[in-house]
Amino acid sequence: MKLFLNISNHPSKSWDKDQKEAVNGLFMNNEVEYWDIPYPNIPPQASLEEVKSICDAVVSQVQALKGDNEVVALVQGEMTSLFFLVPSLQKLGIKVVSATTQRVAEEKDGVKTSVFKFCKFREYPIL
Repeated sequence: MKLFLNISNHPSKSWDKDQKEAVNGLFMNNEVEYWDIPYPNIPPQASLEEVKSICDAVVSQVQALKGDNEVVALVQGEMTSLFFLVPSLQKLGIKVVSATTQRVAEEKDGVKTSVFKFCKFREYPIL
């Protein structure tokens, strides 16, 4: 089975057609099962050890889902936690990606509003 794990706070059911087509392109197949895993809450006052512990729980959840499946994971969230999550998932043989967007800003009556338009997925490098 082909699994796309959305580890973010942006549920896949709200994605537009372009983003869902880009997921299919990652697998060269339209039969992809989506799993939304809410990005963990990382308290701003958490120590690095606490951040790692929170991330380890997510990695364990992903490892249980992976099995023999082909898995791609979108990982987007708090910056320091990414340093734990991304390489840990890569070590499991998972391709880890980020969504790239273009910000379109409008200012009306002194209020600036930004809309983010999905462009593509970009794979995190393996360091």
